[in-house]
Amino acid sequence: AILKIYTHRPAERAQREITGLNLAAQADGLRVPVVLGHDTVDGALAWVSATRLDGTAPTDPHDEQATALLGTVAARLHALPDDALTGLPPFRRNIRPLPDDHHPVRTRLSAALAQAGPVQTAACVPGFVHGDYSARNVLLADGKDPGVIDFEGCGTGCVYDDLTNLCVQNCLIDGRDPHLALAAYHAESARLGRNIEVDTR
Repeated sequence: AILKIYTHRPAERAQREITGLNLAAQADGLRVPVVLGHDTVDGALAWVSATRLDGTAPTDPHDEQATALLGTVAARLHALPDDALTGLPPFRRNIRPLPDDHHPVRTRLSAALAQAGPVQTAACVPGFVHGDYSARNVLLADGKDPGVIDFEGCGTGCVYDDLTNLCVQNCLIDGRDPHLALAAYHAESARLGRNIEVDTR
């Protein structure tokens, strides 16, 4: 078993983990840990015990099959029906505001974020958000469905938050091909009847 202890927003994060695991267990073709027990010490910490998933995270950025699978797994999470998400709180981004010190790079970045915000809001597809979706939280094992772990940041929100994290963490930084991941995402989304078409902006 795995024991996770939360010290930052402990009760909230533990509850998100439990709710997220229970919801993701309903997704087509995914393995997730099963909650064995949990408790909260008022104002101090919370813990969740769950079964261990076998498998390893895909680390090779040149593995095209694994890159496509990352898109497929995201689509399976995002295909959870909206009526199943009623007990899940809204997703909260963990973003700190940039210092207002007129640094040229920060000024340009702030302007780009301000311009992109309305575009993302208009194109947003609401649904289940893992909150920390990347290759490090996907476990692959021969002959088994892919596994997904670490749901303590999950919530209801815009599925683009997961896709943005995937593209930044695993494509922009790690060097995976974003077109492979998004093409697999589109194909699996269509197969599951969700038909989420990602606005590439």
